[in-house]
Amino acid sequence: SKKELGRLAEVAADAYRDYPLHNWFTKGKYDKKTSKLIMQISLKTMTEDAITVLALWRACRAALEEAGIENAAAETDWLWQAAVGNDRHLLRPDEPVTPEKAAALRALITRRAAHEPVQYLLGSWPFLDFEVKVAPGVLIPRQDTETLVENALIALSGMPDPAVLDLCCGSGCIGLAVASRVKDAKVTLADISQKALSVAKENVALNKLSGRVRCVAADALKPAFPF
Repeated sequence: SKKELGRLAEVAADAYRDYPLHNWFTKGKYDKKTSKLIMQISLKTMTEDAITVLALWRACRAALEEAGIENAAAETDWLWQAAVGNDRHLLRPDEPVTPEKAAALRALITRRAAHEPVQYLLGSWPFLDFEVKVAPGVLIPRQDTETLVENALIALSGMPDPAVLDLCCGSGCIGLAVASRVKDAKVTLADISQKALSVAKENVALNKLSGRVRCVAADALKPAFPF
């Protein structure tokens, strides 16, 4: 009912101002469905009222925890940096956040709470000792991707002027890692997806490897091309 929603809205407003209260009402005070509704209202109120840095951060962390995000505190910090544009730790806890910035953060938190990969929300991710852009349509680099690069470097050791093909390159992180470490290597990044090639080209430019790395469209199921 409208009256009940009003009451829940009041609880939600208190929840994002007082994180311990969030624990109180989500651990036994209300059922799971009602708790989820309260958090949705809490997130909505971020854009409707003045809210401080600490209150906003606590509400976002609570929303991610409610969604089962394991590293909720750290991911809240990462998404804060992306949406608000500065390090939360450099701001006063009682400093107000503008409705526009709160809305931008709320949008990212809502998407992350729906389990969209945080790497896609941030738009880039560290890989070995450099940064690569990532987006839907390319795989996110993982620990085993680094292991693959390490094995490739062993195979290339002592090989003069190697020509390296990163087929189905995605973000291009493997070929770029090889190019950055094997200075005489000529690397080709190839993918059938134009979206993937677009991301790979951005990463070539980002890591200043345009002179030794090229990007080409290629189908892995067709005869090989010279590289």
